Amino acid sequence: MRTKQILALCSLCSLFAVSFFLIQSGARAQDAKSGDKKTATQGKTVAKPQTEKQRKAAEAKLKKELETPYKKWLNEEVIYIISDEERKAFGRLQTDE
Repeated sequence: MRTKQILALCSLCSLFAVSFFLIQSGARAQDAKSGDKKTATQGKTVAKPQTEKQRKAAEAKLKKELETPYKKWLNEEVIYIISDEERKAFGRLQTDE
């Protein structure tokens, strides 16, 4: 008797799993068909060139981000051991190297 109940339960579970799988695959097929129409009408995104003002703002932001570790190093980490001459030489540096 117990074996019949387990067999019936397994059969029901497999029927639910198969029907769920078929429903999901049908929904994916419909999404794919409607997705093809959407992509055909939308087109690709094209990057717009930056204006001069936007470019300068981005450069200033980048420069500020790059200066921060060096200012921290100069003003917090080596403040007590750096000489005035070394500080001036550091200020004259043009590149990171």
